[in-house]
Amino acid sequence: MRSLLRAFRTARPLSTKVALQQAPRSVHPRTELATVDVSSGDVRSVPSDALVVNAFEDGTDLSGATLAVDESLKGAIHRARKRGDFQAKLGEVLWVYPNESDPIASPRVLVVGLGKHGDFSSARVRTAAAKASTAASRAGVRHLTSVLHGAGESITCP
Repeated sequence: MRSLLRAFRTARPLSTKVALQQAPRSVHPRTELATVDVSSGDVRSVPSDALVVNAFEDGTDLSGATLAVDESLKGAIHRARKRGDFQAKLGEVLWVYPNESDPIASPRVLVVGLGKHGDFSSARVRTAAAKASTAASRAGVRHLTSVLHGAGESITCP
């Protein structure tokens, strides 16, 4: 997963498509290797097992790709936040399942919390990416499309 996190630190695309592959037998049997393809475009149109977007903890306003995805989901993310089902604390995850009629190519959407806006940093980007990867792996996701977390924010990555 280090290559996935390295891609999040160095690239600034609109989306990243990740394909998890089975590790060779010489590597620990529970280890999976990630292949990262970096591209830009509308994340809603990229076919994969799951789509990852994000949200900040402060307020209930969504923005960027997350807002576009939420609009395609007819406000499902916003409603979950409003009900208190998802607070967007750092690393918190929410699974949303689009209807067949929703214009999203992935059958699942994973929303990952970025924590408080004022505490946002490159370390929090790595934490959010790791939590999203773990949640996706536990759900059996093999192909993952993700926005670059905080791409609209100005942060310095070490």
